[in-house]
Amino acid sequence: MTHLSRKFTRNGCKDDEHVSHYSKRWSIEMLFRTTKQSIGLQECQSRSLVIQQNHVAAVLLAYAIAQLEMKKYKLDTPESAIRASEARKRYIKKDIFACLNQDYFIADA
Repeated sequence: MTHLSRKFTRNGCKDDEHVSHYSKRWSIEMLFRTTKQSIGLQECQSRSLVIQQNHVAAVLLAYAIAQLEMKKYKLDTPESAIRASEARKRYIKKDIFACLNQDYFIADA
């Protein structure tokens, strides 16, 4: 890893600093991957800003619940928590959207 940080960067940071920054960034990358692939971040097709904001909030809430389930059942990733909840017939994504006021998810006229 340190060899790669020297090869691709020239901003004067030390190798361990590059590794530290990358480690912090990785959790953010995983959040976006999980919310897009497993929870449906990109599925909102409304043009309404309020509906889009509510959709993103619901997705992030579902991600937080997946993290709690991950810790509760000692799983490795939020994706594994989502798969485990689906296997137990307890769908995190559907539960969250069902609990929210459906008026926020009505398509624009």
